[in-house]
Amino acid sequence: YDALGDTGEDGVSCEHELKHVGGLAASAPESVTAVAWNCTGAIAAAAYGALDATEGHSWAPRKSVLCAWAVTRRTLDPSAADTIIELGDCVACLAFHPEQPMLLAGGAYNGDVLLWDLGNEEEPLLLKSVLSEYTHHEPVLQVAWVRQLRGGFDLVSASADGRVLQWHPEDDALGLKHPTGGFTVTWRAARAPGYLSG
Repeated sequence: YDALGDTGEDGVSCEHELKHVGGLAASAPESVTAVAWNCTGAIAAAAYGALDATEGHSWAPRKSVLCAWAVTRRTLDPSAADTIIELGDCVACLAFHPEQPMLLAGGAYNGDVLLWDLGNEEEPLLLKSVLSEYTHHEPVLQVAWVRQLRGGFDLVSASADGRVLQWHPEDDALGLKHPTGGFTVTWRAARAPGYLSG
């Protein structure tokens, strides 16, 4: 790859404008709420949903759509996603696994943490968090994969409720049913600008 300054070009050109227009697209919102590229750079994923509650709706669950395109394919059709998944609520963030190119994690406005296998066409949803006193109760704003010292990767999620939670999706017993750890970020004016508890 060359930096733009090294190529002599003044700008960036658009190769493709990815927007699925068939199937579920008629009922999907126009706004893209999250985008992610997989570890090989071959797949781009986009979640569509309402960006805020001022569009005449509250934060009540609204259907949205997750689309993925194999962008390096010769027969790429930017208007027809390779994978289309209808979602029960809007997704605010996405993150592909750093070593498994078909595993995609997401965080939803309803507090759910989700894990999909985009290679499984029949049932792409692998895992979904279960609402409990230990999980998110507000929109999940960020998900990230973190390498563990013991090997493998854990999923970390951060939410508007101040919770930062760690999940071990590879654990058959826990999956996303219960976080393996976490803490709450809070603010107290009487102390330093912020402190961690948990």
